[in-house]
Amino acid sequence: MSDTNRHKLIIIGCGASGMAAAISAAVYEKDILILERNPVPGKKIPATGNGKCNFTNENISGSDFRSSSGDAFSFYQRFDNADVLGFFKTLGVPAFIKNGYCYPHSNQAASIRDALINRLEELGIPVKYNCRVKTVEKSGSGFKLRCGAEEYFCDRLIIAAGGQASPCFGTDGSFYYICGKLGHTVIEPLPALTGLTSDAAFLKEIAGVRHEANVRLLVDPDTVSEEYGEIIFNKTGISGIPVMNASGAAARALSGGKAVGILLDLFPDMSEEELAGFLKVHFDRSSLSLTRCLTGVLNDKLTSVILKECGVSADYRDRGKDNTGLFFRIAGRMKNFELRITGTAGFENAQTTAGGIPLS
Repeated sequence: MSDTNRHKLIIIGCGASGMAAAISAAVYEKDILILERNPVPGKKIPATGNGKCNFTNENISGSDFRSSSGDAFSFYQRFDNADVLGFFKTLGVPAFIKNGYCYPHSNQAASIRDALINRLEELGIPVKYNCRVKTVEKSGSGFKLRCGAEEYFCDRLIIAAGGQASPCFGTDGSFYYICGKLGHTVIEPLPALTGLTSDAAFLKEIAGVRHEANVRLLVDPDTVSEEYGEIIFNKTGISGIPVMNASGAAARALSGGKAVGILLDLFPDMSEEELAGFLKVHFDRSSLSLTRCLTGVLNDKLTSVILKECGVSADYRDRGKDNTGLFFRIAGRMKNFELRITGTAGFENAQTTAGGIPLS
């Protein structure tokens, strides 16, 4: 074994966490090596935040952290959002803050990656690329790692190999098996921050439609989460930030065999009575068909689906009878637009992983 393969500290993974760990550890330890399976460092970083990298938020509380096996917020408090902003400022990346979201002032996610790489170079921390660690074993008081034909030894080891989301970036979940062999418990990894799928027949009619809505995740049949924001329909399901934020809980419930649904309130700023009244008055004052009367209310494709589900003709014009019940049905569907959820869009489309190594 070459002495160059023995180090005080080895870090597996040269993503954002691996590079930040190396920079922090360099205060106490000079003999550090990073092993990275990709040919380049920080491969996932430029893709984050639609290429802008929202790297922290001004407004964070304990309710933003979820863990079934420990107090995640207590870990965060040891290095919080102010520390993150200060850390990147020392790397030459001041923040641009919009509505609490913190981005690099350059508005380029690549700036975060490049600043981390630059500091690694300044500190003289070497990175071995195209090195996929296959096994990790205890060796005396340290660890032995195998990467192809090469063996590496270290006194201390940091595993920053990522989860299972977005395998195109090299995060394929293979380290869960390795961590299990080292004695760690592994909670079933599931895709999170991803879209959800549904078997609703009408989805092909409204694919591509976007709309602001209040989004509730229903599990057997309780409300598990609730958030307002833009939702996006596609041929196989639904996406958008509120849906993606609920996807981890949805995946866990589905894995447990529970019934899962998404309930959309397409008019959260109006009560059902107010909406029904508005629709009725507008229709009664007009001579146009019902569809044309509703053209400014919702996307035409979404309106068409709702009218079909309410059993109403798009060309409905009957103003000669009491139609109050009709408009309550339409308003009720607009306020309670439900989809049965059958699955997630998978790890290929996920931004993060739920489960994995428990916090405890």
